[in-house]
This record gives sequence, structure tokens and C-alpha cells, in this order.
Amino acid sequence: MWRIMFLLHFLGRQKFTLVAHDWGAVIGWHFITKHMDMIERYIMMDAPSQKIARKLFSTSKTQFKMSWYIFFYQMPWLPEFFVRMMDFHLFDVVFRQHGGPDVIEAFKYTFSKPNGMTYPINYYRQNFRFFTKRLMPPRPKTFAPGLYLIGEKDLYISKESGPLMQQEFDNLEFRVVPDVDHFLQQHKPEVVNQYMREFLSKS
Repeated sequence: MWRIMFLLHFLGRQKFTLVAHDWGAVIGWHFITKHMDMIERYIMMDAPSQKIARKLFSTSKTQFKMSWYIFFYQMPWLPEFFVRMMDFHLFDVVFRQHGGPDVIEAFKYTFSKPNGMTYPINYYRQNFRFFTKRLMPPRPKTFAPGLYLIGEKDLYISKESGPLMQQEFDNLEFRVVPDVDHFLQQHKPEVVNQYMREFLSKS
């Protein structure tokens, strides 16, 4: 998070608008919880804060099932083997609606390099501790306006997280983007951009 603060200082800004998705949103929630005074507005997509994620893991059967891969990734070597099976067929399934064959082939080329899958999977392994209670920052006293977006067809994050996030973060708007999956900003960027513009145009 120090990189965000360094960039802000470099740009000569005291406040800014933060937009993030997935793991970026997990880090983003952590940042705004600790540094809400630096945030004008924020937009988080398809990932709740660590506190709400931890709560969902322990109370929601739906979210627990949707997060199976996170627990699977904690195992040594087997996740890498699984993802590489049948010429990275998993990429064909997950990214088929996001950029076409050329984009998928670019993903396969990148992650077929030595340790190409180990590094991103290690991100899940190392950051699993991020959800432990001892690392949770205290709740802010004041809240900047926020927008939390989830794709209607998201296979990884339960829509249960929305109302829970609104209980945790005052001044937070929650919207479900219709007919899109987890990668909503790639799936239907024009719709997501419109939601963002509507939110950012509010006084």
C-alpha cells in the first residue's frame, strides 16, 4: 500500500478516487479502511473487504463453495498441474467471453513459461493470511462515498457480500450488474463505465 501513497505524493494530490477489481479490490478495501481521509470516492468490483470475506467464509455455504479454488490453491504443485492440463483448457473456459482466441493464446503463452503459474498461485497462498482476524484494521469513523459492483453471473463472489458491505461501510452504494460474470469490466465495459459515470457524477 505504500506504493499508492508514494504515487499520490508524487502527483501532488491529497485525495483521489480509487477504482479496483478482484484482488485489487481486496487491497483497495484495506487501503481505504486505513486511509479513508485520502479518499474522495471509491469503486470496488467483485471482491468484498477482508472482514466481510472472512465472515462469508465461515457463515455462507454459498460463498464457501464458490471459494473452493482458494483452498485448493493452498496445496503444493497440484494446482499448477491442474491449470496446465489439456493446454490450459481452464483458460478457454474462464476467459472465452473476454477478448477472443488471441487474448486466450496470449494468456497461455505467458503462463506456460517456467514458474509462470506458480507465481500467481503463490499470490493466493501468501495472501490467504490476509483474511486472518489479527490483520484487520479498525473501522473508519467517517466514510467517503463508495460504489460496490458485482456481476450478476459471478461464479466466485456471492451477492450476499453486498448488503454486508453496506452494513460495514456507511455511504456505500451496491449494484448488481446484469448478465455479466466476474470479469465485468471486460465482459461489458460500456455498462460498467455507465454505472461508474452515474456514481461519479453525483455531487
